[in-house]
Amino acid sequence: MAKLISKQHIQGEFESINWLRNNRPAFSKYSGLSSLADSLRTVLEDVGRSVRQTALMSVLMILLGLSSHAFAQSEEQSVETSAIAAVLDAYHEAAANGDWSTYFDLLSEDAVFLGTDAAERWPKDVFRRYAENSSGWVYHPQERHINLTPDGQSAWFDELLASESYGTSRGTGVLIKTASGWRISQYHLTFPIPNELVNGITAEIKEFETQASQ
Repeated sequence: MAKLISKQHIQGEFESINWLRNNRPAFSKYSGLSSLADSLRTVLEDVGRSVRQTALMSVLMILLGLSSHAFAQSEEQSVETSAIAAVLDAYHEAAANGDWSTYFDLLSEDAVFLGTDAAERWPKDVFRRYAENSSGWVYHPQERHINLTPDGQSAWFDELLASESYGTSRGTGVLIKTASGWRISQYHLTFPIPNELVNGITAEIKEFETQASQ
């Protein structure tokens, strides 16, 4: 490795240059010494430029290293989010086709599906029994956001869906990275309520729940 030059050493070199410049007249009576002073000053100035160039190159190498690392991380995240999006797309397609084998293969073994009803919290096996009695359901993704955890082993998402039966819907959930690829660990389906309709709809829900509890 190249030997590092201390700040004090560099400062000493520049002080030497200034001394030679200020005392040049003293050497003028001795032509040989004057030439020597000029030569020494030139050498020290060259050393100063070299030091500055070395420092600049070091800074540039650090910046390039940081930039390359950030670019690699960005590329890796892009690959993972694309893989996650593909899993979610395949999940919706399998549901639309009633392809329950593919649909449940995309869920982790401990997956939970949260439906639109407050009572609908279905572990994978329970949800499978429910789904097998259905020919499927259709939700078209319209907008989606995916975020990865810092360790890259899990992710969360939210997506707006267009339902042929219910209109605008929303899905949120969690995926985990397994040996077989990304798998959905939780999916929560909801029906967003426009703010202008909230009071009326929630009043109906409260009334329904009161009657149901009697």
